[in-house]
Amino acid sequence: IIRCYEVGINKTATVETIANLLQEVGGNHAQSVG
Repeated sequence: IIRCYEVGINKTATVETIANLLQEVGGNHAQSVG
């Protein structure tokens, strides 16, 4: 989920937002795999 405060004025996500999202997804995947 990308929140409104993570989006720039032109309604695009920043590189930092995408990196944080990928990090969270990777962590969740690793946790679910074991």
